[in-house]
Amino acid sequence: MQARDERFDFMSTPRQDSSAWKRFVLRGTARSAGAYPRSVLLSPELLVVALLVALIALGPVRRLHRLGWPTSWLRTYWIVFVICGIILGEVPSAAKLLVPGLLIAGLLPFVAGGLLGRAARRRDR
Repeated sequence: MQARDERFDFMSTPRQDSSAWKRFVLRGTARSAGAYPRSVLLSPELLVVALLVALIALGPVRRLHRLGWPTSWLRTYWIVFVICGIILGEVPSAAKLLVPGLLIAGLLPFVAGGLLGRAARRRDR
């Protein structure tokens, strides 16, 4: 009976005077020094970068929508733009490769909008 009280059972909490209770209470405090747990899947910085990149990518997508691009093309364009932006925000060494492509992809709908609109209409025929 004594061995069962010492063991931690997930279905019930251990007695407060047992060593299992001490392990239960001190479980998370030994690994993390602060109030915020260190082992999280998505960091707050990544979420902020993803949100900013997603909002920035909506500008060119809206311009391409006005030019008559199909919805599937717009969705693909936005997803690729956001993924490349997140990679750029989290891995600065990828800047040499991604910055020129993102600049062209972001500015092209505003600079050469007529050409892109005609290409989309010609493709639909």
